Amino acid sequence: MAEITFIPNPVVVGLQAVPFLLTLGGLHFLIFKPMLEYLEGRDDAIEGAGGRARELEAKLVERAGEYEQKLHDARVSIREFRTGRRAVAMQEAEAIVSAARTESDAEVEVALARVATERDQASAALATSSALLADEIAHQVLGRAAAG
Repeated sequence: MAEITFIPNPVVVGLQAVPFLLTLGGLHFLIFKPMLEYLEGRDDAIEGAGGRARELEAKLVERAGEYEQKLHDARVSIREFRTGRRAVAMQEAEAIVSAARTESDAEVEVALARVATERDQASAALATSSALLADEIAHQVLGRAAAG
């Protein structure tokens, strides 16, 4: 059997290609071109937003560093203030204790002097009483006053 080769008619192909190409051109101007412009605009907006986000993140990191530094400085300042106030309080406490100690030492000295005075008075009174008592005992035992 002989092979039949089919050769398309160029006029028919040309007539069929014209509406296809017109449709393709219309689709390009009506759908593809606006859609590509929209997608490019969206990509630009996404890239711009990403750039702004990176800038904001960099600013955030910078501000966080500043806040950390300020917080560190405040903590150091508070620590120094506490240390200074503690030293002042310790000096005041030591001054109060020293004054109380001086006052109590003075009171002890006064009390010791009073005790010594009372002891001397009691000793003198006891010596007088013992001499009288010795005279009285001698008088009762001997019947006369002891020669002194």
